[in-house]
Amino acid sequence: MGNFPPPRTYRMGLGLVLLLALTLRLYAVDHHLPYIYHPDEPLHLRIVWAMFTTGDWNPRFFNYPSLFLYVNVLADWLVFGGGHLLGLLPAADPAA
Repeated sequence: MGNFPPPRTYRMGLGLVLLLALTLRLYAVDHHLPYIYHPDEPLHLRIVWAMFTTGDWNPRFFNYPSLFLYVNVLADWLVFGGGHLLGLLPAADPAA
């Protein structure tokens, strides 16, 4: 067939690539926080927070595809709900 490197070489190469990716991600994990540089981020966050706190799945904003907003609401429910169940986070206050 051909001269392919042994599987161990592939695993080592993949491990090095993943280690480099993890290193770069952890190095930049707080890049520019708490500042927001994209002008749409506050708008998206307000919409997602309103959907999260009210439970209303209608974003009332259709300038962009809504899947992004729905995925963010689901992620918020998982994070806040899981954190509340584990006692790490207080319950989300809908009045806030």
